[in-house]
Amino acid sequence: MWIPYDLKGPLKADTSPETIAAAGMDRKLRQIMVGFFLRNPVTWTWEIDLCAQDFADGIETQLEGQPARIDLHGDDTGRVEEIVYRTFGTDHLAVLSSCHRDLEARLARWALELGRGMAIAGWRVADPDNNARWRCTPFRPSALNLSPERAVPPSPEYLPLLNLYRQGRNSSDPAWRLITATAILTAWRDGCPPLDRRQMPPQTVSLQMLVLSGTLVELAGLQDQPLETLVELLAQERDAQMAALANPTRITPAGLAAQARLAQLANIADLAARHVLLVQMQQSESVAELPAIDGCPTL
Repeated sequence: MWIPYDLKGPLKADTSPETIAAAGMDRKLRQIMVGFFLRNPVTWTWEIDLCAQDFADGIETQLEGQPARIDLHGDDTGRVEEIVYRTFGTDHLAVLSSCHRDLEARLARWALELGRGMAIAGWRVADPDNNARWRCTPFRPSALNLSPERAVPPSPEYLPLLNLYRQGRNSSDPAWRLITATAILTAWRDGCPPLDRRQMPPQTVSLQMLVLSGTLVELAGLQDQPLETLVELLAQERDAQMAALANPTRITPAGLAAQARLAQLANIADLAARHVLLVQMQQSESVAELPAIDGCPTL
């Protein structure tokens, strides 16, 4: 089954509904703790190449006018695996957003200084006064079965497209995932060999595609619409990402909401690109049964 890699969902409560409700109604200034799980996107390890012992005394700073302390915690090897913020606020989501912006800026500087990959993999939030805790971590799927007769290389003419799809599927960056998947979709729309949409019945945007990608709310109007309509929207988003790179000094750091939206668009681009590739390959290679994503049956 296709899954939305690196799509961080909403915070999930780790404590009772009563504590979560109490935290939601509490508007007094109080301590909020936010811990960020870190990941090296190059080695795919849940740590970054930074020595925790160098920050044994923590970092004192200010966030939104409130005093804050940052502690870097290491794993068994001494590399930093989690960074914990302790600050004050009246709303845990606002504090999370503030801490996230601060850490993204610090990681950008550290990546330049050290020349190493650093990324936020998830987070946890605690409201000690109300005994409330939340958590957001990436989904870790189970292994899938693949029969030996299916483990065959593709026809040579499809290999460049499949390599491009795999690049996007392997990436943790939603912008690159959007770019690679949209490249496949525009090639399908324009009839670039070996893709040819004229060889298949009209394709539409299904409800399952919208649900799986997380775009059901924003793109609800596209349900049952021609897939070409979605491709046009994604091409515009892709062009906006590329245009921003032409003026890098004007790129503003994306907040949590903007990052989530981009990840969702990358997801539906991925789903649609996978679908057209599977359908086209089934027709041209006469494969008896190719896997179908929910709501996107192969022909």
